[in-house]
Amino acid sequence: MDKRCGSILIVSVTIFVLCFVGTALATNWSVDDSGGADFTGIQEAINNASDGDTIIVHSGVYYENVVVDRSVTLKGIGHPVVDAGGRESAITLSADGITLVGFTATNAGSSWGGAGIMVISSDNIITGNNASNNNHDGIGLYSSNNNTITGNNVSTNNEEGIRLSSSSNNNTITGNNVCNKCVGLYLLY
Repeated sequence: MDKRCGSILIVSVTIFVLCFVGTALATNWSVDDSGGADFTGIQEAINNASDGDTIIVHSGVYYENVVVDRSVTLKGIGHPVVDAGGRESAITLSADGITLVGFTATNAGSSWGGAGIMVISSDNIITGNNASNNNHDGIGLYSSNNNTITGNNVSTNNEEGIRLSSSSNNNTITGNNVCNKCVGLYLLY
């Protein structure tokens, strides 16, 4: 084997090992508002997480305005409720590559930025959530592309059920139940 082939082999093995080590270091965090977990608040868990981590949130009511600024998986067990307290959004996805599954986002504020689930990033998966009883939109995508919005229940929001604003590139929106005072899909470019 010549030196060039040996060098390519070493580089290839090094890249493989680094990829494996990176995924092996991902951490699972747990959140339970009644204690007995790593954290009692969702935002506290996000602030301590790293890209690639999974945050498992147990049922309960979390009075927070959650800002997800890392590429993590947030998985709700028993549809935990994120209550925004009538201000801002209940859950804001601001990093690319987030998975959000199994939450109820409610009581968001009435101004822009007041969606139950606000998406201001791309390449996210939002599935199996409830976005209801918000003072503005249920789910709002703003300058967001390549997102998958599927299997969500969106109802009783004061504005749109699902709003896309400057978010026209490759968003997949399928199998959502949008009802009550919901226009459905609102597109604004």
